[in-house]
Amino acid sequence: MEPTGEPTTVYLDPSGDLRLLVEYEDKQTLITVTNTFVVSSQVMCLASPVWRAMLDPNGHFMEAQDTSKDRKARLLGDDPNALLLVLRIAHLDFKNLPSKLDDQEVWHLADLCDKYDIVKLVRPWITKWMQPMGSKSGELLHKERTVSEDFLPPGLQESIIAARHQRIATLLDACYKLLARYESSPSDGTYVCCGRRGEAECDSMVLGCFIKELKKIKLWPGPVGPCTFDSSVKTLAASFNELTCFPDQEVRSYGRGHYDCAFTSSLQKEVNYIADAKEPSGVLDSHREHMEEQSKK
Repeated sequence: MEPTGEPTTVYLDPSGDLRLLVEYEDKQTLITVTNTFVVSSQVMCLASPVWRAMLDPNGHFMEAQDTSKDRKARLLGDDPNALLLVLRIAHLDFKNLPSKLDDQEVWHLADLCDKYDIVKLVRPWITKWMQPMGSKSGELLHKERTVSEDFLPPGLQESIIAARHQRIATLLDACYKLLARYESSPSDGTYVCCGRRGEAECDSMVLGCFIKELKKIKLWPGPVGPCTFDSSVKTLAASFNELTCFPDQEVRSYGRGHYDCAFTSSLQKEVNYIADAKEPSGVLDSHREHMEEQSKK
């Protein structure tokens, strides 16, 4: 079920005795929409200890005091698609489960698993749904990827951001260090040029190409820090690998011995070395302990 901007009612149990009212904000209209899921309260109690406490007649929650025929419970802040997915599992509606989830859907599902203590409910499908994400190394850590801190182990979001900054800073540092070599040539008495003549002219030409290419990916004027870079680590590495220097015919017209003078080969070699290295981990010992506890459920 995709949010449509209109209130929707979904029957998970045609004879259900409980109506879940799930509010979400429509991203296009910015209007708060309430979807209704008709469910079995007994199934809800079996699926989650949190829901059991919420619906227990002897409990203190407002929802537990409602004994009317048209019983309602309001859930705030839950992603409606992720919640519907969980409710389908709890009500044995397996035929309507998706075959795969994208990374944002996995984030929302993880939120609910931690919030309602329902890891054991979704465990049989986790491996299948996570499999497509196995090749997304370096893609998930970018500024638009957000998740509520309320449902994360303490410090996890901060350590993930720190790991992302570390990898991006390493890539940017490699780029700007190479650029600095061209900028300082020949004032420091050395040349980057590999040719046998015209070294100063060659380095100046490459420097101009380098700056022009960095402007295309908004890294010039620089240096640009990792905190202001929005895209993922993988996107940044790909951007560096797509940079070009002067055309081959221009090198030929300039003279022999300058075929290897373009900045691109040196930069791509360094970028690929960094990208292929083991990624910094945002997982702390406290997070591992949290995941170990979840795995026992």
